[in-house]
Amino acid sequence: MTALKVLLLIILVIAALVALIAAYFLWRMNRLYRQGAFLCSYRPDVTSGWTEGCAVYEAESLNWYKAAALSFRPDKTWPRRKIELGKVHNYLSKKGIRNVAVPVTVDTHRFWLFLSEDDHAGLVSWAEAAPPREIPQSWG
Repeated sequence: MTALKVLLLIILVIAALVALIAAYFLWRMNRLYRQGAFLCSYRPDVTSGWTEGCAVYEAESLNWYKAAALSFRPDKTWPRRKIELGKVHNYLSKKGIRNVAVPVTVDTHRFWLFLSEDDHAGLVSWAEAAPPREIPQSWG
C-alpha cells in the first residue's frame, strides 16, 4: 500500500466515525423529542455559561438532558413537588422569538433555565398542576 492509499483510508475511517457520531446524536435527540422534550438550557448560577439541552416532563419529575451527551439518562432530575419557579426575565432573539430565563429553586439549590415563552407557560402549568401531597383532612 502506498502512503497515499493509507492516508485516504485513514480519512475515510475518520469520516465514517464522524458520520456515525452525528447520526447517533440526531437519533438521540429525535427519541427525546418523541417523548415530549422541549429545548431548555441550564446554568447552575448567574456567573456560569448556559449549557444547551432539552427537558422532559415525567409524572413526578422534570428531567434535563445535555444536548452533547451520549447517555439516555438525564443529566439532571428535579422532583415536581419541590420545583419553585422565580421571576421571569424576558429576552427577544434577533429572529423575534420570545425566550425567558427563570430562576428555579429545588430545596435550597438554585439554578437557571432558559426556554421559549411557550415552553415556560407549559412548565408553569405542569408545576402548578401537581396532585396534592396529601389528602385533606376534610375528605376523611
